[in-house]
Amino acid sequence: MATFVVDKETTLLAYMLAQEPGMKRATAKTRLKHGAVTVNGAVATRHDASLQTGDVVEMHRRGTGVQKQSPRALKIVRQTNDWVVVEKPPGLLSVPTDDGGPRQRTALTEAMKALGTDRPLYACHRLDKDTSGLLLLAKSAKIQQHFFDTWDGVEKRYAAVVEGHPVPERGEIDVPLYDHPESLMAVPSRGPDAKEALTRYRVQDKGPERALVDIDLVTGRRHQIRSHFKDIGHPLCGDPRYGRGKRTGPRLCLHASALVFQDPASSRKVALKSPPPKLFFRILHQVDQADA
Repeated sequence: MATFVVDKETTLLAYMLAQEPGMKRATAKTRLKHGAVTVNGAVATRHDASLQTGDVVEMHRRGTGVQKQSPRALKIVRQTNDWVVVEKPPGLLSVPTDDGGPRQRTALTEAMKALGTDRPLYACHRLDKDTSGLLLLAKSAKIQQHFFDTWDGVEKRYAAVVEGHPVPERGEIDVPLYDHPESLMAVPSRGPDAKEALTRYRVQDKGPERALVDIDLVTGRRHQIRSHFKDIGHPLCGDPRYGRGKRTGPRLCLHASALVFQDPASSRKVALKSPPPKLFFRILHQVDQADA
């Protein structure tokens, strides 16, 4: 098996042919058909699948007879009659997109499968597709609205691996963000259309070139963490949009690590945690070959 880290956006078939110039298109498609190729740990079968900078592609040298690997599955963390908290794997959308079609795989559909129910679930918030961790889903539109109305009281914490070592090691980033209509990125701005955005952080651990950071997301703007840490010069590892190109890792190093909220039925505090993936610690302590 050969492992590659993608250095620019392309399609899976084009990337395979570039890595093995003598391989025919038919051979590449046969490998895909028989599960001989994975992207970020999940079996890939579509030749036209898009690859992003930092994706990890594994290709078996044999064209057939390779046992398929199961994609990382969504996990049920806790549930009541009103809500369910799941641990979303990276690479899975939280909710459907407008152009995704009826068979689109999302955290909502995977949670319904895990629960063994046909009853719809309702997202109370979202995680970016490549962000892993805790996601709160309601079992009715009424409960979803309850969480919408009380969301300011919900504590949301994240773990991230960032480039470099932030100074000070404990601080806050209070920079308004503007959703740019063309780039679709969250841009730091003091303009009239920018929205208040506040992120608090604390460095938990340091590696040779990176830091593991605990993040308190005070406001919940789109791409807030990713934009804020880029703004202070410490972008998240593995971030193809806000990161540093070659220094990206095999995935976006952002994980929703804690949720604290009040149960709508009992009014009791619910506190749930999810530790950072082991991959984060490998990336934290690695030394880039170019710098070694």
